[in-house]
Amino acid sequence: MTAEVEQTAAESAPVLDQVVDEVVQVVQNKRAAPMDAAEVRELVEQEWARYDDAPVRTYLPVLVRRAVVGDLLGRD
Repeated sequence: MTAEVEQTAAESAPVLDQVVDEVVQVVQNKRAAPMDAAEVRELVEQEWARYDDAPVRTYLPVLVRRAVVGDLLGRD
C-alpha cells in the first residue's frame, strides 16, 4: 500500500465505525432482531471500496449507509 492509501484508510476508520453503528441501529429497529456487527462491517467496507476513486467523498457515508441498509432489509 502506498502512504496515501494507508492515510486514507486510517482517516476513514472512524467514519466506517459510525456507518456500521448506524446501519446496525436502523436494521435492528426495522427487523426487531439483533444484527451481527462484523457482517455489517464487511458489507460497509465492500460498499465503501466501490468509491475508492471518487474525487468527492463528502456524501460517501450517506451513500454507503443507504446501500447497505437497503441490501440488508431487502434480504427478507
